[in-house]
Formats: sequence, C-alpha cells, structure tokens
Amino acid sequence: MHHRRGVEEFYLELDDLSGHMHPMWAAFPDLYMVSMVWRYGDMFPPERYKHAWHHWYRRLTAEKQLDYQKRFPAPTDWEGFYSDVASVPAIP
Repeated sequence: MHHRRGVEEFYLELDDLSGHMHPMWAAFPDLYMVSMVWRYGDMFPPERYKHAWHHWYRRLTAEKQLDYQKRFPAPTDWEGFYSDVASVPAIP
C-alpha cells in the first residue's frame, strides 16, 4: 500500500525532474477524493502529502496551474478537484 510512504519520497519522485508533484490520485491511487484518510491528521502520509501538494500548487502562477491541469487531468472520480482547490482560501 502507498499509505506508508513519506512525503519526502514523493518530492524525490517529481515527475521527470520537472518540478511537478504527482497529483494526489497518482500519489495514492487506492484512495478516493472523499476518503477520510485525507483527514486523518499530519502524522499520516496522505494528509501530509495533501498539505504539501496544496502548498506547492498554490505557489504556481495561474498559467502554470493551467498547464499542470492539462498535463494531469483529474480522473472521473476526482471531477471538480481543481475547482475545489481554487475555492478554498490558502492557509498562510
């Protein structure tokens, strides 16, 4: 299972060394978008990864976010993910 992996490993696995973090559905393919595992707390790798991904994604320019969305379109069961991310205020 992917749950035991640390966030640090995912940073080391940036897509083609291009600086992209893997989308959450690729990093944890056995989890659904609405899975409670994303909310278990920062001591669990999925929640840590979610926070790290959101922080990383929000630092991208709007143009780079659109490029990322084109490169990594959300699968059907993650439909609305990018609009949900855009609607949540960033945590400083």
